[in-house]
Amino acid sequence: MSKIAIVVPTIRMTESIPAFLEAWKPLFDKHNVEFILVDDTGDKPQIIHNGEKKELQSDLVSNKCAGVRQLGFLYIAKHLPDVEYLVTLDDDEKPIGDPIQDHLN
Repeated sequence: MSKIAIVVPTIRMTESIPAFLEAWKPLFDKHNVEFILVDDTGDKPQIIHNGEKKELQSDLVSNKCAGVRQLGFLYIAKHLPDVEYLVTLDDDEKPIGDPIQDHLN
């Protein structure tokens, strides 16, 4: 099975993420996805990997900008080098069909 990571940056942890996870969980489970959430609600963006906060010291990207998703990519490069496929999604997207499989195809 291919190693897949999904990166989602958000400034809406309480508003969007619960519905996002509910919609995507069946596909994340089906594809054994490494889920990387970039929480951009505080003073510094934080990485949450599969529900667990992780330390990633970086002043390369300021918070509250579109570039925070790059921190997810940096985390993957540093801690998940066996990831073969990377998908980045917005926090308000819902799957239609199986977009992860579509990406792999």
